[in-house]
Amino acid sequence: MTDLSAADEKTAEKLFQAYVHKQQIDKEQIPASLDKQQAYGIQRALTAKKIHTAGEELKGYKVSLTSPETQKLFNSTTPLYGALMSSALSDGIIELAGMSSPLIEIELIFIAQEDLSPPTASLTFFKRPLSLLESKCRIHVSITGFPKSRLAK
Repeated sequence: MTDLSAADEKTAEKLFQAYVHKQQIDKEQIPASLDKQQAYGIQRALTAKKIHTAGEELKGYKVSLTSPETQKLFNSTTPLYGALMSSALSDGIIELAGMSSPLIEIELIFIAQEDLSPPTASLTFFKRPLSLLESKCRIHVSITGFPKSRLAK
């Protein structure tokens, strides 16, 4: 893991404070020219803050933009991943009152019963025991000023 620049650390802290206080962030507060390495560095710092400061638990990772069609919608050439924290999982009851602009997605989540670090991580992983959960993921921090996705139509 590489060290963050002061600006990227400031961005991670700004996202964390918005998350903790359930406040929206205007898109102008997020650097427009982040490359993926910077963005993932900010994500790792934010995840660490959620674990060490907010007492959350890292439950796994969410992968998105897995098809060329969805990548095109979001101007990406690769899939993206993000940390899936304990607070993002629902036990079936979702409290909308504590959210600024709730986004609810129905997800299928595979929970590995063993470490998936290389060399273990491979297609043979799917031949091993898995738990399958249906979960509703919640997004607490929203960024204002973005156009609505074409997926919402």
